[in-house]
Amino acid sequence: MTGSPYAYSLAPGAMIAGATTGNSPDPALLNVIATGGSANSTIASEFDNVNGGMGSRTALKATAGGSGSSGNNPIIAGSFYNQGGGSSTGSQSGIQSTLQGAVAGSGYGGIFQDLSSGGHYHYGIFSLAFSGEGIHAISDSSTGQQQSAGVTGVSLASGSDRGAGGVFTGTNGVVGYASGDIATVSGYSDGVSGLSSTTGGSGLFGHAINSTGAGVWGTAYLGPSNSFGGFFDSYDQAASHSAIYARGAGHATGGWFTGLGFGLMVKYDGSGDLHTGDVLALDGNNTTAVDGSPVLGVVKADASNADAAIGVAQYRYSDTPAVDKSNPMSHDTIQVDDSTTTIKSGDLLQIVIAGQTRVKVSGNVKLGDHLTITRDGSVSAAQASDLTIGKVAGKPDANGLVTVVVNFK
Repeated sequence: MTGSPYAYSLAPGAMIAGATTGNSPDPALLNVIATGGSANSTIASEFDNVNGGMGSRTALKATAGGSGSSGNNPIIAGSFYNQGGGSSTGSQSGIQSTLQGAVAGSGYGGIFQDLSSGGHYHYGIFSLAFSGEGIHAISDSSTGQQQSAGVTGVSLASGSDRGAGGVFTGTNGVVGYASGDIATVSGYSDGVSGLSSTTGGSGLFGHAINSTGAGVWGTAYLGPSNSFGGFFDSYDQAASHSAIYARGAGHATGGWFTGLGFGLMVKYDGSGDLHTGDVLALDGNNTTAVDGSPVLGVVKADASNADAAIGVAQYRYSDTPAVDKSNPMSHDTIQVDDSTTTIKSGDLLQIVIAGQTRVKVSGNVKLGDHLTITRDGSVSAAQASDLTIGKVAGKPDANGLVTVVVNFK
């Protein structure tokens, strides 16, 4: 501060007042500048309020505007500017606010309020970064009253005024990824994009605890005729990648349509090895349960149990145990193991009960032929009086597998 005669004698309550004049683009009543020196920490101005008492205490209060304010230029009560520069590789800040020490009540590093009214936009905080992140928030731990969160948004609007705790706009509105993962987004414009690469993790988790609630809800309401309420992709269409895994029952009021077939999970109780394309029959041993649901027992079908034929073998299932058995939300994961070509006794497997599948056929067959199960358990063209399991829909390949439309009624 320039050593004017009165500069060192300002008493508590003193006021510096006057008109700002001159051609400077930013005229000021008070300029405080720290120059020169080589100290590690330099403070141009410091405001302290260490008074006791029960009322509120403010170290610095800045007020601008008033009833006489006019024009189109912005009115700013406080402006903090860091010119940057220098050779320091440390962080630089335009403004830093810190709350330190034990606090009996709620603690705030900073409070920003917009209590104005009017029809234009209003922001409690407006943050702009020409590159990087507009806001970067970090939380180290939880408290007894709140969960650790980098950012928490709350809207108190109710009724027809549909408030939102957070609104994010961009090519991808929200990108969420688990700790230790690298943020990965799809090539589409996503409202929410989530990633988890950890075992048992979820890119997106929704939880409904009330009647008629939905953990995740998608709708094509008011969309064009080719819009989807939900789209689930197994990425490479491999059998070992599931587009949807439902733990429990599923319901569809408008039907379900597929280009392939409908299947069941069963347990193989036979003694011999089983392969894709073999026809299976019920054996009545239904004691196994997966995720609380009973699983049917099956054996290879032949002429003696053809009436109990139920489906065509596809793939063996592998069971990945839950990561945390104590967590009620954690669960075992059943997934297709398409690398296994032989199915053993006791294995869980996937069978097709209706629709398109591949069946090992004996003898010559042609398109449209009905198929039946012979005495030795093989599948061949049916005679008029035979019990049929499906109809030939393609030519046999080099392994003797034929595309068949099956229907085990």
